[in-house]
Parts: sequence; structure tokens; C-alpha cells
Amino acid sequence: MIKGSVDMTIDITATCLTEFASISNLSPTDIAELVDIGVLIPSGASPNDWAFNDQTLMLMRRLRRLEADFELELDLKTLALGYRLLERIEELESHLQQARLHAGLSAEEIGS
Repeated sequence: MIKGSVDMTIDITATCLTEFASISNLSPTDIAELVDIGVLIPSGASPNDWAFNDQTLMLMRRLRRLEADFELELDLKTLALGYRLLERIEELESHLQQARLHAGLSAEEIGS
């Protein structure tokens, strides 16, 4: 046993397509379109095998909240794609910040 190691169990719930459609209030066709454009990423090779994890369920809940809170009249696919792009920007900014810290450079030094 490695000294100082910690045993961790991560519980991930997987939801099948029909359950996900019911929970998200989307049709299987809408879900398939969101998968096709890369907004939703299920495990499994085909719709019959798809499983959606808790993170994907949380994404759909956030999108529905945004849609309701801001009374957006955007199509859900557009909203979802925009949200995913914002997530990706945040991820890239985080990687850039980590690279700067690793290199020992401040933001001011990078900009000059």
C-alpha cells in the first residue's frame, strides 16, 4: 500500500435515453440532434446503448434554468451550443493560467 494514499469511490449515475428524455423534457430526436452537434456526449455507440451521466443531467437543468430565467426565445440547441462554448473558453483560460504559473510568468509579462 502506498503511504498516504486515500481510497475514493466515485458514484456516477447513468441514465438511458428514454429516462433522459423524460427528465429533460426533450424528445429523443432533440437529444439525438444535441448529440450530433457535440453538446451532449453520452456513453454508448448507438441511441439504444446511450447513457447520460449526472454531469449531462446538470447541464440540461442549467440550460432550462437559463432559458426560463432570461425568457430566452432561442432554440435549445443554440442555447446549449453557446453554453458549451462558454464552458470551453473557461477551460482554455484555466489551462492558460496554469501554464503561466508553471512557467513562472505573470499576466503582465505575457502581454508584453
